[in-house]
Amino acid sequence: MEITGAGCVPFSWVDAADGVEVRFLFYTRQSGKKTGLIDFGGKMDASVDQSVIHCATREFAEETGGVFGTTTSEKSTSLADQINNSADYSLQQILMLADGALPGPFVHPVSGYTWFLLPLPFIDGATLEARVNEHITDPGKKRSFHWISAADLVARQAEVFERVDCSILCANINRIQAYVASRSGQTTAGAGPIQGDAAPTKRYAVIDTEDLPLYRNLETLFYSAFREDGEQWSVYRAYNHHFPTESELNSLQGLIITGSHYCVYDDSLSWLPPLFDVIRYCAKKGYTKVLGVCFGAQALGRALGGEVGRNTAGPVCKCEILQPTDQLFAQPFIQRLLSSNVISSSLKSLRIFEAHGDAVLSLPADAMLLASSSTCPVEMWTLGENILAVQGHPEFTMALMRNKILPDMMAEGVVCASTADTTLNDEADTAVLRQILLSFLKT
Repeated sequence: MEITGAGCVPFSWVDAADGVEVRFLFYTRQSGKKTGLIDFGGKMDASVDQSVIHCATREFAEETGGVFGTTTSEKSTSLADQINNSADYSLQQILMLADGALPGPFVHPVSGYTWFLLPLPFIDGATLEARVNEHITDPGKKRSFHWISAADLVARQAEVFERVDCSILCANINRIQAYVASRSGQTTAGAGPIQGDAAPTKRYAVIDTEDLPLYRNLETLFYSAFREDGEQWSVYRAYNHHFPTESELNSLQGLIITGSHYCVYDDSLSWLPPLFDVIRYCAKKGYTKVLGVCFGAQALGRALGGEVGRNTAGPVCKCEILQPTDQLFAQPFIQRLLSSNVISSSLKSLRIFEAHGDAVLSLPADAMLLASSSTCPVEMWTLGENILAVQGHPEFTMALMRNKILPDMMAEGVVCASTADTTLNDEADTAVLRQILLSFLKT
C-alpha cells in the first residue's frame, strides 16, 4: 500500500478527582472549511520527507506553531526556529516510544495515511490557541484547539477527521491509560466531569548544553523520564547564553544539566563561565537540587574544583556496570528508597547506558564517590545535599543507543562496533536508576 501522508494524535494528562485523566488534542479550523476534529498531519512530500516520522513531526510543528518543547521566555528564538525545535522534540518523543511503550504507528487501511501517538506536556486549549493564532495572518487558517477525554473521544469518534481510523485509537485507550499511569505514578481516572486543571506546584528546569542538530532538544528525554503531573518544566539553552536568573534559580526545586559533545575544559566556549556560575550559586545556596548527566556531571566537577579530562580508559559507548560504594547507601535519597523497599540494600551493581570520551578525574573537595566502573573510576558522586553527578545516561533507551548514539560515534571514528555491540544486548537498570534520581530531585 502506498503511504500518502503522516501525522500525530497528541495526548497528555491532568489531575482529576480520582487520579489522572488522559486528554487527546485535536483542532478545528475556525473558518469551518474543514469539519470535525482534525489530527496534526499532512501529505508526504517526496522531495522533502525522508520518512513518515519526519513528515508527521514536521506537520505537527507547523500546525502548533512550534509551541511545544520550546522556551516561552523573552529570549525565545524566532518562530521558524521554534518550529524546527518542536519538530525535533516530537521526533525524539516518537523515537523514544519505539520500544513498544505505546501502540502504533497505525496505517489507515484505505488511504495509507500513517499516524502516531505523541505524548506532550499539557498546555490548556485557550493558551495554545492564543499563542498559535498570534502568528497566523490568514483568518481562514486560524484554529480552535480541543483537549478531549477518553470518554469524549469514544462518544465523538464519528467527528474525528476520516484519515485517522478512530476505532483503532478507541480500541487502544486502555494501553494509553496504562502508559499514563506509569508516567504519572497515579491511577487513571474514570469517565466523568473534569474537575479543572491543577496549577503547577513545583518548578524544574533543564539547562541544555547540546546544539548539534542530531541531538537537539535533549530536555525532551528528561521530560519523558522525570516529568510528573502538576509540575512546570522549562528549558534554558546554554550555548545561546540563556541561563536562569538568581530569582528563577531560587524558585526551582530541581535543575538538570544535560550531556553534550563539547568539553568542559574548552576555554574557548564563552558560555561555560556563566554555566559554572549557575552551578556555584546553587551549591552555595543549597536549596535547588542540581543533577548533572555526562557533560553535566563533568561541568559540576570542574565548576566545584575537581579535575576533568580525557577518560583514562578511552571513549565509551556501552551498557556499563556500576559498582556502588558504601556511601551510596548512606545517602538520604537512597535511604528513602530502602525504607519503602523500592531498592534493596543487597544491590551489588547497576547497569547504565554510557557514551562519553571525557570524565571527572578527581573529585571536588568534600565530594563523596557513590559508584565506579571498570572503564571510569568516577561514575557517580555527590556534594552536600543538593549536588548529584552521574556520568551515564539514565534518560537513554536501548533503541536510542542502537539507532542513534552508536552509529554517530562510529561515523565519527570514536568507537568501533565490536566494542559496543556486546554490551548493547543488555538492558540498563533504567527503572531503578530513575527512581534513585527522582528521589534525589523531588524530596
